[in-house]
Amino acid sequence: MILGEKVRSILERVFFPNRSTKKFMNDYMNRLRYIEVTEDGFLIKDINHKIEEDIKWSSVKDVDYNQKRILLTLEGKEEEMVIPMQFHENWHKLIREIPKAYPTCDYDSINAFFDNLQGCDVCGLIAVEEDGECMACGNQKWNSEIEKDFESKEAYIKQMQFYEFEPSEENEHIAINNNPEFGFESYSKWIPYIKVEDYKTITPANV
Repeated sequence: MILGEKVRSILERVFFPNRSTKKFMNDYMNRLRYIEVTEDGFLIKDINHKIEEDIKWSSVKDVDYNQKRILLTLEGKEEEMVIPMQFHENWHKLIREIPKAYPTCDYDSINAFFDNLQGCDVCGLIAVEEDGECMACGNQKWNSEIEKDFESKEAYIKQMQFYEFEPSEENEHIAINNNPEFGFESYSKWIPYIKVEDYKTITPANV
């Protein structure tokens, strides 16, 4: 299940009874796009998996990068194509796959960006920015504010992992792992505190 589908499932369970929050949910989901990296380029799909853009690297003349967006100069088009990080799932995987052929693209900045990320104790991916938020799962790194609400760091991580790997549908396969995803590598020091069996015996309140 891609991240957008997981978000939709969670929002529906939490907000469905309320009309105003349901509208907010629909507006949010309609803005989401998913980037699928292919052998020779990438696709941009809407939340219903409809292909909106099919870009081949051979048709890209140049790429300009910063940490919030990339600009593509395309063959036969006057206007540059803007792909922002916000609302574009798998954006970080896309920037990893930019071919080493574009004069404007700052490849050193891309490498430095990934090199400066820290590992996330919750999802197990190397995706934590300087502000302590994980770009893969959205959880915060253990800090003094979180410490006020939990008995220990392990208790916090365990509860957040329960939410992170909780299946969105009743018969959905539960996969507790930190395989590379969304362009982020696996964190070698990650410890899974949750087991598949836990979802049959415990609830978030007594994790």
